[in-house]
Amino acid sequence: MRTPPPTPLWSLTLGMLCAACGAASSGSRTVDAATPVDSATAGPDAAPDGPDGGPPPLPDAAPPPVPDAALPELDAAAPRPDADARVLILGNSYVFVGHLDMALAALSTGSPAPLRVSAYARGGYRLEQHLTDLETPGSELATLFAQGCGGADPWDFVVLQEQSQIPGFPPGQPERDASVAAAAALARHVADCGARTAFFVTWGRRVGDADNPGLFPDFGTMQAALDTGYAAMAQAAAAAVPEGAPPVRLPVGPAFAQVGAGPDGAALFPRLYAPDGSHPSALGTYLAAAVFHRGLTGTDPRTLTDTPAELAAEDRAALLEAAAAVELPPTR
Repeated sequence: MRTPPPTPLWSLTLGMLCAACGAASSGSRTVDAATPVDSATAGPDAAPDGPDGGPPPLPDAAPPPVPDAALPELDAAAPRPDADARVLILGNSYVFVGHLDMALAALSTGSPAPLRVSAYARGGYRLEQHLTDLETPGSELATLFAQGCGGADPWDFVVLQEQSQIPGFPPGQPERDASVAAAAALARHVADCGARTAFFVTWGRRVGDADNPGLFPDFGTMQAALDTGYAAMAQAAAAAVPEGAPPVRLPVGPAFAQVGAGPDGAALFPRLYAPDGSHPSALGTYLAAAVFHRGLTGTDPRTLTDTPAELAAEDRAALLEAAAAVELPPTR
């Protein structure tokens, strides 16, 4: 099991990200409502944004905090994998900024349900691109994926993360529809591999998406749209694998909202983000890891004993409370 390296300065991390990917770290562009999206014009990190408009505004208030009652040792809605479960995360910069895979493995050390975690993450990647890579013989992802298909050390979960805006696009928008179709196809591959699909429900941008103010004017509206999009992906994935266990949704974005609704939310919520207001800070990655661990193992995050040197004790406690309180979406 790898030990996470010291957390780097976010300006350095995001600078490296942009240099490696050749595009802005937000991975976005604006599309006029009357202009069809030409995906061929997008660079490797460029994910087309939705039109400047869309569905009626959704409530932007974060959900009220859940009463501080002790959770049972295991959540009824969470799966119960064997000890030392193996997890593969397919994502983009929301994964590799902060090293979510290593943060999750470290967080689970010493827990009743340790996890072994691998990641395949590329800047701005969409599920369509992950599907293409997986179906390309000899590709890095195809090789990695095959290592956990069958044999003595199989994948238990494969976690899918879409580009940060696409799930919030309205139905009928080409990128969103392609995303849902790719989620279903990937879930079929995961089931054929003997693993279970999970979805990394990402967070809205800290103050909404300035490129698309009509669609994502603020965090709350964007989060509600993302939640709806990931629910559609999970539904399509379940339909693609009717004989298998339904997908798990890992509600990291709703946990961000939970932090914002907490007693110290005004001060703590902005600190979940890197300076760009999109990528996670060390706190945001830690919260994501705590939600992943709870959603994949059913373990109460407040029982975890890790003590990251880069997190103040009061921040760690608040993040674990939020991870414990956020509602896990039903799996059926």
